[in-house]
Amino acid sequence: AYILAYFFAAQWRLLPSGGWGGPQHLVLPVVAYGLPVTGGVARWTRQCLVDTMSSDYVRTAYAKGLRQAAVITRHVLRNALIPMITSFLPLFPGMMTGSIFIEVVFGLPGLGRYFVQSSSNRDYPLVLGITIFWAVLIMLTYFITDVLYGIIDPRVRIMERK
Repeated sequence: AYILAYFFAAQWRLLPSGGWGGPQHLVLPVVAYGLPVTGGVARWTRQCLVDTMSSDYVRTAYAKGLRQAAVITRHVLRNALIPMITSFLPLFPGMMTGSIFIEVVFGLPGLGRYFVQSSSNRDYPLVLGITIFWAVLIMLTYFITDVLYGIIDPRVRIMERK
């Protein structure tokens, strides 16, 4: 965030360094927020798809005469989604807790900035409230991950007791 602000705002004067205004004020925070994660997400997505494409059931689907679009949508994407969901959904709470730095550097209003201000002002109830909110967000993300497993792959669903 500091490097982006230094080059794009201070040196080259292409974008504003912070504040809350038009869309040009959001370019640097969004890039600083998403750039570190983008490379890993792209690499992991490619790896999951390549691993799934080399599976026996994909070759069988092609041998049965299915078109490439049908094989990719029915077989490859559905089976590649499980490891991708395992990796990607936990990134969201991590990005939310990382918003502390982005909001402070670029002067944006948000929970991260309020968290830092309340820590400086020793407002412990607000610090505790924001921490609990982030903890609930993390738990909710893992719960949604488990529910999506059952939707994508029926074999993962919890069996009923008789």
